[in-house]
Amino acid sequence: MTDLVTDRLVLHPWDVLDVKALGAGRRGRRLPAESDIVIAGVIAENPSWLSPFGHHLIAERATSEVVPASFRWSCRDQGYSVVPSRQGREYASEAAAALASFALSSDDVHTVHARVERTNPA
Repeated sequence: MTDLVTDRLVLHPWDVLDVKALGAGRRGRRLPAESDIVIAGVIAENPSWLSPFGHHLIAERATSEVVPASFRWSCRDQGYSVVPSRQGREYASEAAAALASFALSSDDVHTVHARVERTNPA
């Protein structure tokens, strides 16, 4: 699977190595968030979720540092969480725009619907 690259970010789809490392209780080579260990267990039970439209890591292009965040994208749902130290930089908006553009470039996708929870402080 190919990384998506924006002006400031690289979005890397989770792969089998990431899921296996987290399943063994290690944070893995790229996944720093504690919640990712839980998510990896669910993905291990649903390996079809490892796809270009599945979970992605967010890394800063300038530093290659992974942003402690979880960004999921599926045919039904998109969601994200970004640690407080990286909030307010519009990373999630930039990632969402890149993923929507990627989806719309697919022959299988004809429409992308988006909404924001009113309670979302971002």
